[in-house]
Amino acid sequence: MEKFSCDTTEPVLREVTIMDGRERDLELNTHSFQLVESPTVMQRHDFLNPETLRSIYFKEVEVLMKKVTGAKEVFIFNHFLRCNDEESGTNEVGENNTNGILKSYSSAIHTDSHAWSAEQTRAHFVKATNRPDLATCRLVYLTCWRGINDDPVVDNHLCLADPASIAFPDDLVMREQYAHDQDIGDYNILQYGLTDRNTQRHRWYYFPRITRQEAILHKQYDSDPSVPGRFCFHAASPDPEAPKNIPARASMEVRGLCFFPDE
Repeated sequence: MEKFSCDTTEPVLREVTIMDGRERDLELNTHSFQLVESPTVMQRHDFLNPETLRSIYFKEVEVLMKKVTGAKEVFIFNHFLRCNDEESGTNEVGENNTNGILKSYSSAIHTDSHAWSAEQTRAHFVKATNRPDLATCRLVYLTCWRGINDDPVVDNHLCLADPASIAFPDDLVMREQYAHDQDIGDYNILQYGLTDRNTQRHRWYYFPRITRQEAILHKQYDSDPSVPGRFCFHAASPDPEAPKNIPARASMEVRGLCFFPDE
């Protein structure tokens, strides 16, 4: 997996052991991620249709996030489709994929947002929606990850780190992610990267043969400092035992802001 070297500013490859998460009780507030049973009516081609995404799938994800977190309000605001196969048909979404976002797998270990950037996102949302009541309550910035192919995922797994195995702040490095949005233009987001300082103590998990009827929820930020699992380091990793000549993994990531007005 790609980490940042303690000696340079460039990512470096480090060999790590990635354990079967299905064999453990991994819970969102403790470990910052959780596998959930999540039946969906969506078929693979539906994920390529922006209208179906908005009218059906985003609502499914909103209900799921409320159920698992206990949030009273959830607002879906972003999504990505990931696939490395140019011939899979996935790239047919082109500019019609909401914001035209089709991405390859991310092999560099990262979190999607630094705490500062997450609070900036909250501030923009509160202003845009005129919801000052959500300005100071607990916020969980959450991602729902789902494989969208008909067959289970057997390669390029989403791998996630147990935050209890990471030394804070020693193992963290700051990085900037530059992006473009059709509404607000160019922008940058502060994120965390992970150094290779304590590679051997980091505990990594994946969920083998995850299906379209399952989802992985993982946190990008939790404003409650008393919660053990507040943000999740993650990356895609190839499987050395994966069969050859199989369809490329295709997956959908949907991000939501989960608000707890009473906390």
